[in-house]
Amino acid sequence: QGETSLNPLWKTVSGVLSVPTPEQVDCHAPKAILLNLADITWPYAWEAPSMPLQVFRIGSLVTVNTPNEMTTMSGRRLRKAITEIFQNAGENVQVTIGGLANSYSHYCATYEEYQAQRYEAGSTLYGPHTLDAYIQEFSRLSKDLLSGRASSTIQGPPDLESVQLSLTPGVVFDDKPLFREFGEVLADAKGPYTAGSLVSVRFQGANPRNNLRLQGTFLTIELSDGATWKIIASDSNWETKFHWKSTNAPISSYSEVTIEWTVPGTAAPGSYRVCYIGDWKSGWTSGITAFKSCSSTFSVLAGDVLQV
Repeated sequence: QGETSLNPLWKTVSGVLSVPTPEQVDCHAPKAILLNLADITWPYAWEAPSMPLQVFRIGSLVTVNTPNEMTTMSGRRLRKAITEIFQNAGENVQVTIGGLANSYSHYCATYEEYQAQRYEAGSTLYGPHTLDAYIQEFSRLSKDLLSGRASSTIQGPPDLESVQLSLTPGVVFDDKPLFREFGEVLADAKGPYTAGSLVSVRFQGANPRNNLRLQGTFLTIELSDGATWKIIASDSNWETKFHWKSTNAPISSYSEVTIEWTVPGTAAPGSYRVCYIGDWKSGWTSGITAFKSCSSTFSVLAGDVLQV
């Protein structure tokens, strides 16, 4: 921290990927540029050329949403600037800073903090006037919000999700023992259970990386109403746990999944089941097939924890 020049070792490292131009050196001074990421565009840009900015108003609350971590003084200066804009328009509002919104561009230090080049300043990507640039643009957005006019904009950061490089190897295929099926119950629920009891069911599994089930779930806890099954919990609930374990590696690609449910005190008495939702990958076609498998029905009783 606090260094504003590179020693010979770091100078060598700095020039390996891209050599900063004199203009870039002047722009970022007194920071010494270690990695000139702005000029590296293979296989895609290493540093975002634009950042998403937002100003929201909900009644008397105004949120200024930034893609970075503001230092305390940067946040105070930004909040003061936006508050004054609304006050000058006769609006009495509370301004808050919403950090790390929509993207991430590390820190934003003040001009004075930038000169010292401590950690936050070293992580301020766009030079000593980064805060001034944010104040300028958030002020413009705030004035547009007050006047009800649409704000001019540029194209936002590109969506790189489909071209992301990863060093994590993909799933080769899933396998199972002969005469077993994916999702087959290996250790069933026993029951009956009461509040506080742990329900545990083990299934013949498949690698969960075949389908991350974003906005979905790997498990459901279901309650019968006599005619249909109603989902009362998923993997987003605190009382559930999903454990995946590779077995028999490296000889085979077998795996097992254990689903646990700690019966909450709010659970209604009735008939329940634990279901596992997964996807297995074929070693022949690389195709991925979804499946759902459920435990046998078990009872949850009213009352305290059963003593066995």
